[in-house]
Amino acid sequence: MSALLCTGGYDHSVRFWGPTSGECLEQIPFADSQVNKLVISPDRKLVAVAGNPVVKIFDISSKANSRTLEGHSTNVTAIGFLENGTRMFSASEDGSVKVWDLRAPGIQRDFNAEAPVTAASLHPNQAEVLSVDQEGKLKLWDLEAGKLEKTVETEGKVALRDVAVSADGTLTVAANNRGTVFVWNSGATQWSPLMRLDAHPSYCLRTVFSHDMKFLATTSADKTINVWDVEKGFTIHKTCSGHQKWVWDCAFSADAQYLVSCSSDKTAKLWTVSTGSPFVEFRGHSKAVTAMCLSDVEVS
Repeated sequence: MSALLCTGGYDHSVRFWGPTSGECLEQIPFADSQVNKLVISPDRKLVAVAGNPVVKIFDISSKANSRTLEGHSTNVTAIGFLENGTRMFSASEDGSVKVWDLRAPGIQRDFNAEAPVTAASLHPNQAEVLSVDQEGKLKLWDLEAGKLEKTVETEGKVALRDVAVSADGTLTVAANNRGTVFVWNSGATQWSPLMRLDAHPSYCLRTVFSHDMKFLATTSADKTINVWDVEKGFTIHKTCSGHQKWVWDCAFSADAQYLVSCSSDKTAKLWTVSTGSPFVEFRGHSKAVTAMCLSDVEVS
């Protein structure tokens, strides 16, 4: 099955692209609001779109809206599918992290983070969600027990913008409004700080590990993406420069040879990780592109 790449933003549309051709293949209107986040289901049949304040789920084949998740009161800042795609989590600036069972109505779990949640990520163990907030705190939620498991303080009340966990759960990173990335050894019950990266001179907006855990990508308001070599102690492997405005989101290909990013400059770009050079540009959005997702894993 070929790769699926979709983007969304402030022009109230979700677009599907040919990842190597740069051609816009199809689009779905999203009249409710701007698009904050996008995620494709594990079976690649659905795309979930987070806006303000709802999450809508669309069938990729028919482009029909199959489900709307209502319960947040303002911007939804994170979404993700759990397990085999039958459940989802979401987080919002309303200070909540919610879990939904797509086979039933209503909210399955509703956690109060006590601060606007700026981002959240599913732990590889599928049993926990990590959230970060405007108060500079990282929180770990136990989905099965329905409780807050851990709170990690960072740098005062400087807002955290994103959080990511390596595929084996041993490394966790969080990025803040000062361009700082905090790295923890998180494989044990007691986390330990590993290092602090001065990753960017401005807001760090997104942190993403490659699937093989060799690289970490960070995007920023400074218009760049830094690719860090994890195996060499988080040294900079390449800096991808070419966007003209803030870079909001990015994703590695499954083999970590490529990286896709999107920006307020109305474009998305496909980069070669080994060189840090762009070789495909995706144009068509009329306003800032703030969300994207890439699925290029073979499924039966």
